[in-house]
Amino acid sequence: MAKSQMFLEGTIEFEGRDATYRIPSLMTKIEQVAELARIKTEKSLFFHCKEIEMDNQYITFKYHVDEGFVPFMRTRKLGPLPKLALVEQLLEVQGLENSEFITFVVPENLYVSPSQEIKFLYQGISGLMNPMHEQHLYFYHTKCLIAYLYTKYSFQEIKQQGFGKVFEEASDFLTCVLEAKSYNDIQIAVTRERERLQESYVEKIEKKHSESALKKKWITIGATSLCAAGIFFGSFQLGSMLQKPNVAKAEQQLDQTEHLLSLYRYQYKHEYKKVIQSLSKAKNMSKEEKDLLYQAYMGAKDYQKAMQLTSAPEVLEELIKNKNTDAIAKLDSKEPAVQFEQANLKKDADKVITLQKNVKMDGRRLGMVAYAYFMKGDLGKAFELGKQAKNKDVMIAVKNKDIEKINNDGGKSPEQKAAEIAPIQADIEKIKKGEI
Repeated sequence: MAKSQMFLEGTIEFEGRDATYRIPSLMTKIEQVAELARIKTEKSLFFHCKEIEMDNQYITFKYHVDEGFVPFMRTRKLGPLPKLALVEQLLEVQGLENSEFITFVVPENLYVSPSQEIKFLYQGISGLMNPMHEQHLYFYHTKCLIAYLYTKYSFQEIKQQGFGKVFEEASDFLTCVLEAKSYNDIQIAVTRERERLQESYVEKIEKKHSESALKKKWITIGATSLCAAGIFFGSFQLGSMLQKPNVAKAEQQLDQTEHLLSLYRYQYKHEYKKVIQSLSKAKNMSKEEKDLLYQAYMGAKDYQKAMQLTSAPEVLEELIKNKNTDAIAKLDSKEPAVQFEQANLKKDADKVITLQKNVKMDGRRLGMVAYAYFMKGDLGKAFELGKQAKNKDVMIAVKNKDIEKINNDGGKSPEQKAAEIAPIQADIEKIKKGEI
């Protein structure tokens, strides 16, 4: 049985990757569950909220935590480059500042994927749910999260006491972040730190290569001397002397470090083919190597290979995020989500409507289904779904069709037409303002 634990303003239970979060109804201004329908629309910064229930005492939210995502608290041990990529992802919080949705920008509410993508668990509606008026604090809380990543202090300690202690042990990069006045200032600091790390890695590679060459030279000289001594004093186990377990392990770790540093160097120079050449035939790749190879395939626009390495949905989501419709149209996959997106691009309304049941829906895709019904002439269904998806274009298109029908009705006088069209035009204005 799932164990309940304290979480934010209520309690949460986990069962596998499904989470149930419960908060007291009195802590919100929600009067009926219908007001929460907007939360179920999928958004890139939040996990999908599958169900919402409400009674006199509690509001219950049921979420699904996507595969691969782990709690933010586990990311403090990340290496320099993945940690820097995570900092860059945290800047996505900026998009919530003027959003109708709000959240708690705290470690326990945040999850991270292997590619450093971030997602929040809880989301509320601004003005109706907590945190009521904290959006102006998102920037400060984001800096607190970054300070938490790079220091020994707890998030609450940093948030409540400020950056005084943090500055005492902060690196130049972290100091720039803490002194930043805007998200753009942090982005500039990230870019400079990435360049510094890249230069550092290049220097390490060159130094290791020179040390390795010198080491091999002395091993060769030593081996020759030992062979001579062996002939003079008797037989000995040369192999075991040169390959003691601790020495072999250290050399193996050195080789692996040099290997990864080289791959990161290629990656940041956008030399994707070199990364692919180094890893495409490798067996038993580490997780870090797989991530690098995936990013290289995506950078080289070899999306088929990227799908083979991860999954079609993961590649598809990346292409959708980058609005790469040409690449989506050329994907060779039987995955329903891919087929759905391609059907929409081809304006194949029947296929879009058929495939909707097999695809994970969000507001964007719901808008596509609404448009498909519009093309089929089912204006009622199109408007209903367009309203759910908050797709103003579809809703206005339906209203314009209604006006067109009235204008084409030869049995009505101009006065009748004008009287019927006026409220429809008023609705269009309301739709434009977001009032419908």
